[in-house]
Amino acid sequence: MITVRAAAVLAVALALATGACVTASAPAPSYPATSVERLTVHSSALARDMPVLVFRARALDATKPFAVLYLFHGYGADESAWFDGYGGDGVHVDGIAQSLIDAGAICPVVIASAYIANSYGVDSQPASDQFDHGLFARYLTDELEPSVESAIGYRGGATSRFVGGLSMGGFAALHLVLSGPATFAGVGALSPAAFVTTPTDRQWLFDGDPTSNDPMLLAATADVSRLQVFIGYGRTDYGWVQDGAGELSRRLSRDGLRVVPDVVSGGHDVGTWRQLAGPMLEALLGKGCGPA
Repeated sequence: MITVRAAAVLAVALALATGACVTASAPAPSYPATSVERLTVHSSALARDMPVLVFRARALDATKPFAVLYLFHGYGADESAWFDGYGGDGVHVDGIAQSLIDAGAICPVVIASAYIANSYGVDSQPASDQFDHGLFARYLTDELEPSVESAIGYRGGATSRFVGGLSMGGFAALHLVLSGPATFAGVGALSPAAFVTTPTDRQWLFDGDPTSNDPMLLAATADVSRLQVFIGYGRTDYGWVQDGAGELSRRLSRDGLRVVPDVVSGGHDVGTWRQLAGPMLEALLGKGCGPA
């Protein structure tokens, strides 16, 4: 069951931790006015209600082709991080997207920023640690996507369905798309938590079978020939983020796809992700949205 109501963006402080979202101190620039609504998706897989924030582009004509972009937040944050965040310290991807749509730079889009807790978006066994465990991958594919797409009247299918994430959410986005590339048109990952060497406290991500969950391994085997891919990070980002993004890009650069990371000023923080949000949207949505 899915319910919809208009709501203000949920406030949350972005946590400081490995792979966490680190907020910038500079005030957010001005963005066009946007409309954001809240969906509540009941998840049987997780036995709980899961919040989603949805931006619909101004004057979107649902009878014509449009894209849908799912976005996932970083560790310690929530679904608001891609929009206003806490006190305006979010990425403001809705305002950035509206500006690009108004300029004719990207096609019309509905953006759904989904809460994934501290799960990395994978199915995992219960454990007593600082992460959230459960059937999160099943939730994303079997419950989130059909619920959101039913609510927004989406009919584009794989040709216009995109996913993006930052930090931990970048891992989740890459995992989702590279596990089923035929059901998506592209993926964007900002400062992704893609590990060349997986930390000891993240070994649970692979549940004994890294070939099914590790984006780094999936990147070398998944059919990426029809995907749009964007990867970006900051020049002073964590070293392991820079190494992972570089190696991931090398592994994805095959089957006619060439991935070169977009590098901007800044570190592992929202200022970096604001700079990268526009280029990511243009890379994913600037080449048309495919047939309805």
